[in-house]
Amino acid sequence: MRILFILNNFWETDTIRNALADLAEKDSIYFVDSYFEAETFINKRIVDKQEPLDLIISQNKIGGEIALDFLNKLSAEPTRIYQIATLI
Repeated sequence: MRILFILNNFWETDTIRNALADLAEKDSIYFVDSYFEAETFINKRIVDKQEPLDLIISQNKIGGEIALDFLNKLSAEPTRIYQIATLI
């Protein structure tokens, strides 16, 4: 499974990789630390290059922005995505 993980602190990547070990190979989890970087990743790799992405996980607050705002931004362009799950 290919996962984009948006987090506040890159020091947490090993802990997150270990926690997600049952879902994804270590090299298939991509980490970014802002919603801008996440959107850039999605535009350049997923939209432009058509690389597969199975899941986006975000900590709730990244750089003063909340995850729901990012989800709403992604949802506003339904032609670019094929499924959005609710935040848990």
